[in-house]
Amino acid sequence: MSAQQNEYKNDNLHVIFSRAPGCKIKLEITVSPLATQAAYKKAIKNVNKEVTLPGFRKGKAPENFVVQNYKAPVHQEWKDLLVNTAFQEALELTQAYPFSRNTIQRPQIKEISLEEGAHLVIEYEADPRVPKVKPDELTVKKAQKEPISPAQVQEILQQIQLSHATWEDKVDHPIIEGDYVDLTIENMDENFEICKDSRFQVEKGKLGAWLYNLLIGKNVNDVVEGMSEQDSTHAETCEDPTHDHSEHANFKPTRCKITITAHQQALLPEINDELAAKAGAPTVEELKARIEKNLEKRADEYAQMEQRRQIEKQLAEKYPFDIPYSLTKEDKELQIMQALKNIRKANLSPEEREKKSEEARQQITQSIENAYRLFYLLREIADDHQIEVSQEEIIQEFMKQMLSQETAVIDESMKAEDMRERLYSFLITQKTKDFLVEQAQHID
Repeated sequence: MSAQQNEYKNDNLHVIFSRAPGCKIKLEITVSPLATQAAYKKAIKNVNKEVTLPGFRKGKAPENFVVQNYKAPVHQEWKDLLVNTAFQEALELTQAYPFSRNTIQRPQIKEISLEEGAHLVIEYEADPRVPKVKPDELTVKKAQKEPISPAQVQEILQQIQLSHATWEDKVDHPIIEGDYVDLTIENMDENFEICKDSRFQVEKGKLGAWLYNLLIGKNVNDVVEGMSEQDSTHAETCEDPTHDHSEHANFKPTRCKITITAHQQALLPEINDELAAKAGAPTVEELKARIEKNLEKRADEYAQMEQRRQIEKQLAEKYPFDIPYSLTKEDKELQIMQALKNIRKANLSPEEREKKSEEARQQITQSIENAYRLFYLLREIADDHQIEVSQEEIIQEFMKQMLSQETAVIDESMKAEDMRERLYSFLITQKTKDFLVEQAQHID
């Protein structure tokens, strides 16, 4: 964000206001002689109330006696009063209030005299100036949902079969189509472990062709190396609406070392009413109906998530604003430090390392700042449109997340009040995004 400078005046002050990136504010305040003199008189009265001079009741000594006997305390009280009063008046003039008391630097008194007035400099970080969002200026693409395919239902049925399968070790047999293997895969280019003892099915369409070809005919404890290749066929034919294909756009071939740690064959039970009963349905037909219903629900949730992402992207693009440097400093430093640590481990040339380091810094900075901007924007929108979260909604979300096997925003180790705050923040954010989706222009 670019720097800016403005001037503000009233009868007592002349303020030169400067704003720099990171919500950094500098106030150069000139206090009139009259206001400076008024602060001096008040300082004398304040000290007078706290001291006792021989022959006078507390607070009743003549001003010249107080100054004569307590010059240093009077002078300090004068400076404190002047700074505090001038700062408060300057904030009312500029409306740039501090983000936190911790960001206010020690005031600089450049000049102070009864005849000439005073000149002060105060620097701090201000609250972010959050722009007003006009929901009807946003656009979202209408949700496009593909019909649930038999292949999707069959895949879920196979997962149910696998959960009730009998597993047979095939240690002394070469790997063939349909077998299951546990693999440890290492990235040889950047020297880190991608996965350890993770299970894969050796089947075309479920593994990249490069990995499938490396595994067929191999045995347990074999170690193979190969270059990962993008399997565009799978991406083009995948019908799962919940699968994120964006990874293919950023694919980078990688030298991999694959260790085969286990090899098993799954003896699947027949798909019949007995298996359906084990899955909680009375018949196979009812089980299939429930699977289709769940897939429909997942597709709806995916469409909703996609529209929320569109809203997030537009908010970041249409409503940029500056945020306090200290707000993001710790998060940025932690993530950048971890990213640079990983880059140093990679087998890269100095030029590549420098390039990747700079890219990491920029990407992390932008990502964290956008996340905070989104938080402020959504909070402002929720306040403006009176979007609220009820206690009942919090309880329902709590039950949903406790039962869910997917990533949750809470865990059982959290204190009750922290859990409630986290759930409230999550729900108000989601409800506000959904409100914006509803109010936005829908396009094909």
